Amino acid sequence: FFSLYSCASMDCQWLVDSLDDKFVSFLRKTPDALKSYEDVVQGLLKMDLDSMIGENISVQLVTELEKFEAERFALTLTMGEVKMHIALKTPEIKEEDNAGVRIQEIAIGCINRAIAGGARGSKDDNSSETAINGVSKADYYASRAKLEKEKAGEKTSEKEIALYNLQLKELDRQTYQKLILAWRNMLLHRASVYSVLKLNRDKVENPRRREYGMAL
Repeated sequence: FFSLYSCASMDCQWLVDSLDDKFVSFLRKTPDALKSYEDVVQGLLKMDLDSMIGENISVQLVTELEKFEAERFALTLTMGEVKMHIALKTPEIKEEDNAGVRIQEIAIGCINRAIAGGARGSKDDNSSETAINGVSKADYYASRAKLEKEKAGEKTSEKEIALYNLQLKELDRQTYQKLILAWRNMLLHRASVYSVLKLNRDKVENPRRREYGMAL
């Protein structure tokens, strides 16, 4: 890790200070954010996907995609700032109590999995997690464009047009399903990072201090 000590030697304490508020803000805002993510999921689950027509681009679907992408970008940016905050708090590794440093490594590992996906940190844990992406407006447009182009071909029969319409309908339905999973996945990652940081805040911010008691 790029430690606070090396940062201080380069006269960039201002960077450490500027990230403190980002870290505290993430902890304070996350409970409400998690509730809002679940509200979005429940709203999407109430939609009657089987009644979708699919022949034209759904304005509502595009709006939902844009909403997810905006939140995904904001969360990815925030997690990057939290990761930097932790990294700048990491002390020089010494032959002494490194429990706090280990907690910092675990926290950064959770953030890395949220941003890039991948396996968990433990060698005994073979599970893997998907990063906070999963669906995008660009991919949706590209998939629709391909089907629309094939549908509009000069030699396309009426029977084939009907099949393309079914494919477009299914594309919309599956995109909504991917959105639901993407929001749930983002909720999972944010909750995981929050839990590690909330329960171990003192060790993360003061890895060498042997007595802890700071409250949020």
